Amino acid sequence: MARSENSIDSLLMDVEKGTPEQARAAAITLGSMGAGAEEAAPDLVDHLALPYGTVTWAIVEALAAIASADEQVVDDLLDGIQDPDENIRWGSARALGLMGKAAEDTVEELYKLLRDPKGAVCWAAIRALEQIAAESDKALKCLIGHLQDTEHNEHILWGITTALGRLGPRAKPAEGILTKLVDEANRSLRWAAVESLQRIRRPD
Repeated sequence: MARSENSIDSLLMDVEKGTPEQARAAAITLGSMGAGAEEAAPDLVDHLALPYGTVTWAIVEALAAIASADEQVVDDLLDGIQDPDENIRWGSARALGLMGKAAEDTVEELYKLLRDPKGAVCWAAIRALEQIAAESDKALKCLIGHLQDTEHNEHILWGITTALGRLGPRAKPAEGILTKLVDEANRSLRWAAVESLQRIRRPD
């Protein structure tokens, strides 16, 4: 056990202080350990604030892999989406999205991120909800229902509309509200609704 703990500590040190190549390799290794790297999850969430894009994505994938194997890590990601650092919020949301249906119980918390002051975080939440909705009826209903939320700005409504389109025929229950947008929305949102309806109505 001590050897395993030392290995995790060493890998976390590489993530934090190694070269970008070392950090990325260490994150990938931790992800491959699945539930065996559960203790590393809180530190990995913190390391989402690191300034290297390729490293950040490797950490996102590692967290998704670990959380998929150990549901307790989902709590670390839920803490992450409330973190003051926007990069941690972004990365935690993306990791939840990569988990797919396994993260469906986080849907309402992800939805709250749609009101985040940082656009990148909002888009991460939309993408996460879309990825979860690919297999989860709960997430799909959330996206469709919140498309009618008048408190959202047009950029968020556009994002939800296009996300539903990317889901294709699976988003068929959204036809009614999307058709309404075609009739009532502004030009950019109207065209997004038209395109999404075309994708949804294509043959399986």
